[in-house]
Amino acid sequence: MKEQHNSVQKFIKQFETFEQHLNGRKSSAVHRLRRKALSDFREIGFPGSKNEQWRFTDLSALLNTLFESHHLNPPAGLRKADINSFTFNNNEIQLVFVDGFFIPELSDREQLPDNVVVDSLKTVYSHQAEPFVSEMENDRLFQDDSFRALNAAFLWDGAFIEIGSGVELNRPIHLLFFASKEADGKMDHPHNRIYLRKGASAKIVESFISLNTGTHFTNALSRVELAENARLEHYHLQNENLQSFHIGNTLVKQDRSSFYASTSLTFGGKLTRNNIVTSLIGEGAETVLNGLYMGQADQHIDNNTVIRHETSAGTSHELYQGILMNRSRGVFSGLILVQPHAQKTDARQSNNALLLSDEARIDSKPQLEIYADDVKCTHGATVGRLDKEAIFYLRARGIDVQEAKNMLTFAFAEKVTEKISIQPLRRIVESLILKRFKTIEHFNIEM
Repeated sequence: MKEQHNSVQKFIKQFETFEQHLNGRKSSAVHRLRRKALSDFREIGFPGSKNEQWRFTDLSALLNTLFESHHLNPPAGLRKADINSFTFNNNEIQLVFVDGFFIPELSDREQLPDNVVVDSLKTVYSHQAEPFVSEMENDRLFQDDSFRALNAAFLWDGAFIEIGSGVELNRPIHLLFFASKEADGKMDHPHNRIYLRKGASAKIVESFISLNTGTHFTNALSRVELAENARLEHYHLQNENLQSFHIGNTLVKQDRSSFYASTSLTFGGKLTRNNIVTSLIGEGAETVLNGLYMGQADQHIDNNTVIRHETSAGTSHELYQGILMNRSRGVFSGLILVQPHAQKTDARQSNNALLLSDEARIDSKPQLEIYADDVKCTHGATVGRLDKEAIFYLRARGIDVQEAKNMLTFAFAEKVTEKISIQPLRRIVESLILKRFKTIEHFNIEM
């Protein structure tokens, strides 16, 4: 308890430093929200080993590290040439954030269709503070979760996206969050707001990337609201360095006949926790949650998902594939909750893990809570190693043993990667997978 108290106090101290740099802005409505969130954070504290949702994830390494908040001066010196390898070759609408600051000169929002807003959150709440604050207060996103409360307490910037009614956006929106070389020992709390109005459709990618090798902390939150018949493909690519910490929260509300597809792709981070909560509040809504996570060295990757079926005729499909090497550890906790009024629900969940070393470990906890009687719900989990018979089959056809292992591992990951509809993103992900193999040159794949 003493360690927990000390950790909370360290973050409160950093808030006080952050607050000092706000000067006259301390009297704003947004800062009133920050202080309320800090009060909630102080009361909640950090989750410990007795918290059921966190019992497989030890936060000690994160909480014992002293992180400083970024001050109010944006970083300098980053050029477009420095980030080109992380983009989709000018095929996307692009917002670039570096160390928490929106960088307009690195972004690309040209030729946006009418009735579409893609901007920094800070720009929006600077002009519409009261409606923004009221919405946040009504949501109470930070009321019972310490990391959401921290995100609101250190609220500074992020993305604001609104796709108007009936708009079908053809180009993907790419949100790039970079930790610069100056970010060592710093923390960042990006906050994204995404709205798709009635009948709108879009594809959004969030990429988190380290340009340094030092320790930093990203605590991100995305709030997504889909109106009737809206459709969103939402990708989350985490490829920060192996000394970093990453907590990601994605909270989704779906109205009638809307469609939400999430693909979580985790490659980086010393400790990563991905939380996704989707609420199907409209009849006939559909959710698809896909995830691929690859652990190496002593990485710890925790995926926690909750799908709430609130009303009738909802559909959800979930598939997570984990590949764990060396001493890495994976955690998967997936809850499907079917409320009494959610008759005719069809929900399926599957989590599969491939262990490539004797020291790798996975803790899997699939869960169903069903309070309706006319439903179809299934869940399952598998943990195993590469199939020796399949390796023997490939070797019998002249394929080297390491190449055979690579091929089978890639095929395991492909169950998720083949669902990525943005081809430049898919190529980036396939490249990251191949880099994990010891003998990439033996693996011949069309890129």
